[in-house]
Amino acid sequence: MRTLDRGAGDYDLYTMDADGSNMRELTSFPGLETEPDWSPDGQMIAFVSTQESKDPNDCTSGYVEFRCAFQIYRINADGSGLMRLTAGERYERSPVWSPDGTQILYASREVGANDGYLYLMQADGSNAHPITSGADDYTSPTWSPDGKRIAFVRNNHDEMQVWVSDADGGNAQQITKGRDYSFNPVWSPDGSKIAFLVVARRDKAAHIVLVHPDGTDPQVVPNAEVNTGYPPSWSPDGKRLIYVRFNPGRYDLSVTDLDGSHIEELTHSDAFYSAPSWSAATP
Repeated sequence: MRTLDRGAGDYDLYTMDADGSNMRELTSFPGLETEPDWSPDGQMIAFVSTQESKDPNDCTSGYVEFRCAFQIYRINADGSGLMRLTAGERYERSPVWSPDGTQILYASREVGANDGYLYLMQADGSNAHPITSGADDYTSPTWSPDGKRIAFVRNNHDEMQVWVSDADGGNAQQITKGRDYSFNPVWSPDGSKIAFLVVARRDKAAHIVLVHPDGTDPQVVPNAEVNTGYPPSWSPDGKRLIYVRFNPGRYDLSVTDLDGSHIEELTHSDAFYSAPSWSAATP
């Protein structure tokens, strides 16, 4: 996601090569396009847009979930074939493709509601149905590479923790603990780890953390000065992460090895960059 003017409320999607070169505009709709996710074959991108809101350019700051409709779309990687997948006055976020490309998992709630659920639909938007229930807010889903499990965030408005469950929402187990906020999980390509963000309640320090899917052996990725608004994204070989780098007044994209070494800055704030997603077709 990129914008030249944050105040104007017009945010568009771009693609670029993995080294930060060859940037190409993908969308140019009014309002906000964000949270892109590549289909497994690299041919399509699912994303979120506010273009159907009453005032799409007023959906980029403040408590947007209480006034703006966010809907899920898909588009071909060359910018053609736009298709709306969800409808209604709802706040739909975080679409992620199933590993076989047939389904999309996402978070959904009524505009203005405090709690929401995880939904599953076919890749054409049909057969949308909830897979979680209860009074908490369920967000930020991610698939395991074999498609059998998902990780997500469960927020009871006091604790925000990462959970893992079967793909249908059953057998849910909490894998992070403590008073700090854990969120934005992303499963590694080989299924051995989950990367997520942690914000400490005490000093608001933010980190990328790696953990096994059963919650064991959490490890902080050092040196990654991360902005917490967007999850990291794994390289297809599972050796690197792209993330939104925090600089005061700036959002840029950086890549790091898992041990915090070889950090590369991909953008340099001629604009506002965020919501990275790594194509599986890119080494």
